[in-house]
Amino acid sequence: MTLTTQKTPRYFALIPAAGVGARMAADAPKQYLPISGKPMLRHTIDAFLSSELISHTYVVVSPGDGHIDAVAPDGAVTVLRCGGATRMESIRNGLQALSDTIASDDWVLVHDAARPGLDAALIEKLITTVGADPVGGLLARVEGLSNPEGWGAWSDGPAVRLHFAKPLPQKLNILLRANAFPPKTGQEFVLVVGGKRR
Repeated sequence: MTLTTQKTPRYFALIPAAGVGARMAADAPKQYLPISGKPMLRHTIDAFLSSELISHTYVVVSPGDGHIDAVAPDGAVTVLRCGGATRMESIRNGLQALSDTIASDDWVLVHDAARPGLDAALIEKLITTVGADPVGGLLARVEGLSNPEGWGAWSDGPAVRLHFAKPLPQKLNILLRANAFPPKTGQEFVLVVGGKRR
């Protein structure tokens, strides 16, 4: 008989903060503008640092960011200078930079730098509400996948269907990560959302 133990997931914070604030026409990017005596970004950083549930906080900035060193507390957060041209690129680059740090059962909480209304109580509520759910409460059910294992799940049929717990917004970015194995390698797949084929 083989016994396996499930590792307790860790929770990491990833704060995309690579924006240049072009629409604001201010002297500094939006995330560095002050609110109640400190930059918006620092409010977000402080919220994650105040939560005992967060293992570590990462901030994604553009490679040439000249403001972050004055805002990020030394040693308390890790600055990733891999920000992209869009928020999604910055998130993707940040997750890629963390790929050797986080385990498959760890969670990465992404929170925008310019949304300073976060606090430790909201972080705890999020983690305790959806932290034990394998998909964070986003999906009501999944059809066509085997039982999840540490590395992921096999598809066990010709189609995988994701049934979302709530209606999706009009505009949504979804990242699906999948690996193909022979004989399926190189074959195209069809994504159908709301009856529309993509």
